[in-house]
Amino acid sequence: MAGGGWYEPVLDLMPAPLLLIAPASGRAFFANRAAHAAFGGAFPLDAEAPEQLRVTAGERFTGLRVEWETPAGRRTLIASGDTIVPPGREPVSVLTFEDVTELEAERRRSDALADAAALLAGSLDFEATLKVLAQLAVPRLADWCFVELLRDDGSIDRVAIEAADPEVLARAGEYDRRYPLDPDSPVGSPKVIRTGEPDLQTEIPDAMLVAAAQDDEHLAILRGLGFRSSMIMPLRAGGRVVGDLALVSAESGRRFGEADLAAAQELADRCGLYLDNARLYGELARARDELEAILAGVADAVTVQGHDGRLTYVNDAAVRLLGEPLGYRDRAALLAAPPGELASGFEMLGEDGKPFPLDQLPGRRALLGEEAEPVILRYRVRA
Repeated sequence: MAGGGWYEPVLDLMPAPLLLIAPASGRAFFANRAAHAAFGGAFPLDAEAPEQLRVTAGERFTGLRVEWETPAGRRTLIASGDTIVPPGREPVSVLTFEDVTELEAERRRSDALADAAALLAGSLDFEATLKVLAQLAVPRLADWCFVELLRDDGSIDRVAIEAADPEVLARAGEYDRRYPLDPDSPVGSPKVIRTGEPDLQTEIPDAMLVAAAQDDEHLAILRGLGFRSSMIMPLRAGGRVVGDLALVSAESGRRFGEADLAAAQELADRCGLYLDNARLYGELARARDELEAILAGVADAVTVQGHDGRLTYVNDAAVRLLGEPLGYRDRAALLAAPPGELASGFEMLGEDGKPFPLDQLPGRRALLGEEAEPVILRYRVRA
């Protein structure tokens, strides 16, 4: 069966990529129009891919995952193969492919977003979490991931760097020390942080590397990394831009598009929300610590009670006045005490010396949403 046969126009009508291969040589002699399109140019008929060798060896298979390195980047396909004998002709091996590149990309994006959501929902260890977030992004979303934060002095700090190539990643720390980000750079992360607008570079032009380089050696390093495509998204927290998330492709040959940008922006938005929550949590913790420092030194007993009657805060004076008489020697023990046991341990008396109803205590009334006036009470430990 030779090239130029009557079947070629028919096979060119098929929407799925298809190859015809000579079993004797293992070389393809025909690729239909869909195969050329999936490859992004003329399909190399002289290639000897593993799937071609398997089918020409007589193997029949379906659902075989293969990767094509094409001028437009790596593509993922599902291959099926068999050898047939046309009437009156020599055997011919046939390979058909289903291009699942976009489906695989969508799956990677969805998985990465789901994992990131779980990660960001479960931790407030801010910089450690950002490092793990970068690891989640590589290699599913990109070959490189940078998380960069704007500091109060205007500098930009790379708090997380991840790369698909471990050897390159090992040198990334030294690169970061030698070439910190220039906040005034006209391109890249500094520009995104200044403008608050995402930047998609489907194909990174050399002029962008020249603009970003701080000297000739820096330019040589940037060119040597083989960056091909990039997405940089602003990180927002508290209504302002606080940094950026940068995703870059290199050795995979991936070229980012609008679907990639949308997923990356969703990841950046979730990251920004996490940063905002971490900031609020930090402010709350500082306020709590300041309040604790004040209340710890107060001579009066101070307690905070929840709606269920349990104590949620006690100072040292409360332990001495309320806890120790009942055998609770420290804050933890007093906080763990059942509410009923505490209430039954004391007899409350009003100013007139008569028993005072517990449900009329100002704290109990406040929990019901009522405004309660302070009262003067006497108490004694029940025998």
